[in-house]
Amino acid sequence: MKELFKQKTINQELTEIRNKISSSDNEEIKIKLEMYEDQIREFSVYIIQCVKDGLEGAFDDLMNIKDMRNFLHFYTYHIREYHKFRYSKQNVIHEVRYQIFYHVVNNYRIYNEPHEISLLIMSMRNWIRQKVSNALKNTYNPKNDEVLDQVFLEATDHDDTEILVRDLVDRYLDGEEKTVFEMKFFEGRGYVDIGKQLGVSKDTAQRRYKSALEKLKRVISRD
Repeated sequence: MKELFKQKTINQELTEIRNKISSSDNEEIKIKLEMYEDQIREFSVYIIQCVKDGLEGAFDDLMNIKDMRNFLHFYTYHIREYHKFRYSKQNVIHEVRYQIFYHVVNNYRIYNEPHEISLLIMSMRNWIRQKVSNALKNTYNPKNDEVLDQVFLEATDHDDTEILVRDLVDRYLDGEEKTVFEMKFFEGRGYVDIGKQLGVSKDTAQRRYKSALEKLKRVISRD
């Protein structure tokens, strides 16, 4: 199912199943379709519960579902459009992903329904633009000394890019360099927030991120 729903939305599959159930007179076929619908329910609930439980890779699995990718890129584009494309695609994607992750872990209540992913998406539509907009204003307010080169800005394949970046981070960064880079690049957190967690100033957090970024850029240039 994981591979199927990378290519096809769960919502589309459920619609097709229900249409077939309603149009079929064959009870055996109906039972099989209902069983398949229940498997989709179990898959959807499981993948969200894994994110809540903090299982490694679970959030990436959730975001690889086509319904969630569509949601991510739809709101990324419209948030950028709302701000007249002041913020880069990569920065907006980071903020949207962070808000989705936070919502799933801390706020979303599982309903145990076949269309669980659609319910998750519906639960975010009323507020995600405002939350992301506020985070962008706080994190990426573009003072000249805070505008950073993004190593993988506007990547065409976000999933492959993230795998590459994580591999480089694991291989070439250590200690606080790795911590600061992951908090900023993957979680999209601001320098003030990072500094508070590490017990350092905003400027120190920013310098450490820039240092880590420059190290990775040198590695990439060398390779």
